[in-house]
This record gives sequence, C-alpha cells and structure tokens, in this order.
Amino acid sequence: MRIAYVCADHGVPVFGTKGSSNHVQEVVRSMVAQRARVEIFAARIGGQPPPGLDGVAVHRLPKGSRDTREQKERSALDANGHLRDALDSRGPFDMVYERHSLWSYAGMEYARDHSVPGLLEVNAPLIQEQRRYRRLVLQDETNRAVARAFGAASALLGVSEGVAGYLRDHSAVSSPVHVVPNGVDPERFLPPSHDRPRHEERPVRVGFVGTLKPWHAVEDLIEAFARLHGRDGNTRLLIVGDGPQRHILEAKVAACGAHDAVDFHGAVAPAEVPPLLASMDVAVVPYSPAEKFYFSPLKLFEYMAAGRAIVAAEILQPDALAADNVARVVLPPAKRLAVGVVTRGNLFLAAALEGLPLSRLETMTPEQFEAMARTGQTDEFDVFVLDGWVPNSAPATLDGADSDALTSLPPGGYLIFGAAPDMRGLAHDQSADSGETDMAIMIDWNREHPALRFVGLDNLIIANPKAIVASDDVVTLATS
Repeated sequence: MRIAYVCADHGVPVFGTKGSSNHVQEVVRSMVAQRARVEIFAARIGGQPPPGLDGVAVHRLPKGSRDTREQKERSALDANGHLRDALDSRGPFDMVYERHSLWSYAGMEYARDHSVPGLLEVNAPLIQEQRRYRRLVLQDETNRAVARAFGAASALLGVSEGVAGYLRDHSAVSSPVHVVPNGVDPERFLPPSHDRPRHEERPVRVGFVGTLKPWHAVEDLIEAFARLHGRDGNTRLLIVGDGPQRHILEAKVAACGAHDAVDFHGAVAPAEVPPLLASMDVAVVPYSPAEKFYFSPLKLFEYMAAGRAIVAAEILQPDALAADNVARVVLPPAKRLAVGVVTRGNLFLAAALEGLPLSRLETMTPEQFEAMARTGQTDEFDVFVLDGWVPNSAPATLDGADSDALTSLPPGGYLIFGAAPDMRGLAHDQSADSGETDMAIMIDWNREHPALRFVGLDNLIIANPKAIVASDDVVTLATS
C-alpha cells in the first residue's frame, strides 16, 4: 500500500523535537511497520530522519512569504496548489493521511477525487486556538478552507472526545468521526526496574516534558514547586522543552527565588526523552482551567510508559483511560483570579495587572462598582483593586449626591491603593499622618504567610503614607 502522509503545518517540523513532531514520527513508523510505502509531504522538516524513518521519501512544500500575518495566511492557502501538484506527480496513492492544519485542504480533496480513503487527524479546534492565542486575519478564507478539508475527508480522527464533539458539531462534517487518542510506544521507555535506587541524600526530582506554551500552565508548576522547595530544600525541578514562554517562565523562577533548584533543559530529540524521564521521581501534567478540555496529553502517556509517579491537573472531560487511575495524584487546576479594577484612570496600574495570568480583568468607575454592589454582582470577582477610592471617600457636599451611595464595602477580597478603607477593625488616624511629602519603607512583614511567602518588600517605598490603626482582632501582615 502506498500512503501519502501530509503535514502542511509550519509549526510542526516532522523530524523535529516537539511533541507534535514525535507524534508524526510514531504514526509514520507504525505505517512502515505494517509494510506500507509512505511518502511525507511537509511544510517543515526540522532535521534528519530519526532511526527507522531514514528510508521514507520526504517532499518539502514551498515556504512562501511570512513577512506579515496576512501574507503568512495567504501563503498557507496558496500551498494547497503546490501540495496538489506534488500528490498528482508522485501518485497514485492508495490512501492519504493528513495531520490537520488550519489552511490545508488539498490532501483530502486529492483523496476524494481519486476515490481513495482520506483520513484527517484532528488534534484540536485549530481555528479557535488561532483566534485565542495568536491572530487570524483572513477569517472567511480560513473558515472555507477548514470546511473544504472536513467535507472532503472520508473519515475524521479526533484525538479526544472533546475534539470529536467539535467535529460532529461542524456543519461541513458528514463523514464518520472516530476517537483515536494519542499514544506512545512503550518499548522506547526504560522500565522502572532499570532506574537507579532512590537514596535520601539524592534530591527528589520533579519534572515536566513539553512545549512551553500558555495552555500547559508551567508557571503554576513553578509556583507550586517553589512552595515545595521552601519547605524541603532537597528538591529539584527539571523542565524539558522549549517554546515562546521560556523567558516568562525563567523570570517566574527568579521571582520565586528558586533559580538554584530549577533546570531548563531545553528541547531534546524524542530518543533523549526516556532517559530524562527515568531521572525524574515525579512527573507533572499541569493545565489551566478550561471550559472544554480537548487535549490528549502525549506527555501523560510518556510518563505512564516510563513508570513515573504522576501528579496531574484535573481535566474537565470524561475519563476514558482507566490505566491512569493507578498511583496517580489528581489535583484541581490552579485557579485564575477574576479581578476588578475600580479607578478613574490609572494607565500604570492597568498595564501592571494586564501582565498577570488572570481569568478576567475588568476596569470600572467607582459609580459602576457601587451599582454592582447594590445588585449583588461583586461576587463575580475574586479581588477588587481600589485605586484612590473607597466608599464615602468623595465629599458628601457635592450637588446631586446619591442618597443610596455605598457606605461600606461588601464582603470580598480587596487591594486598596491611596485611600483608607472604612471597615470594622481599621481606622485612618489622620493626626498621625506626617505630611504629603513623606515616604515610608517596609520594616517588617510575615514572610511565612501564604500571601507573602514569595514576595519581597525590601525595596518597597510608599509615597504619601496613611496612618492606619488596627484593632487587636485584625491580622497585620506588614508594617511600615
């Protein structure tokens, strides 16, 4: 049987080191093991063929223009003509197997036009990911390209129930949809009995393998590890992989004060993953909370094949893999806070908060906050940041003052700048204020409290400080 394997995604180098690259190689290797004659048509190669695939013919699709976002998308659409020409010249093929990429449809249409099976492997709702994490310029053209690929395929293979549901709901899909989860070859991995023995003097090694992208939530792993390392210094974190978030994650490690215990190993070839996994005691699968979780985490299957102890974020989809319920810790995903900023305009504060990993950030005026409080909507937010304003801080003599104005803050979490809150246990001692030009520094804070464990206040200077008097039942975390 002659099989054309198509991967027109520039983000997936077929002989590269990414998890998606490894998946391509394993699928092709399984085809070769069944004595199929496979030819790869790919937009990006990524290196030399790994062992076992050196006899597979590889055809590189033209690069095209990548100067602007629009040119990149148009080049990807234009590549369909080149792909069709290549398939026609190298054919006939008995089957076309394609890893779905956003603008590619020529492979499935070739299979349909030649009355041979066209199997489309779909790993994610790519058009939704493109809009959320990147940018999509040619909206209509992209929708049409996706519809053409889905409509021409003789069968669609979703890697999870979440992806399969997305496919079944798509208006262009009329062919059967099958769930085929990701998997690994267990023969590649060292059995646990080959591990070196665990000694008390050797640090406990926590590890992660994967591309450093936002949805993998590695920043949550770093924060959790920093807390663990603060309690037990005989621990280390090994991060294997590379990606667009690496510099952000390195900054996170430095901010947590754990740089001497965290090793960024970088990207490695698939053959190097098994021994690295064997060096780990605990392997982690962190993920951000998702309304519709659709991944089929390759790293989870690699951890299982390596016999590692696994700590995984709870994923919001039916558990279709019974084997992962043994010797595994399942934790809820790290919560992303919803933050409301109450201000009359503060560009610096808004810019600082936009850099945080929040689930929601909304700016409002004091009047809008008061309206929310009166209707009981403040519980939609975890924290409110009050910028130079608290209830009753405005002069009461203003014309048209609202008799229903808020007189106290509703229950909730608050971070208040430039104003003294009027609440039980706290009072603004105006007689102790020493002047508008004075500054204050922090002289002590509770370094063991969860809210301050990874916060350094040594260099914090407070301009125009307010004197606050706290009653005995108020817990004071920091003093200036």
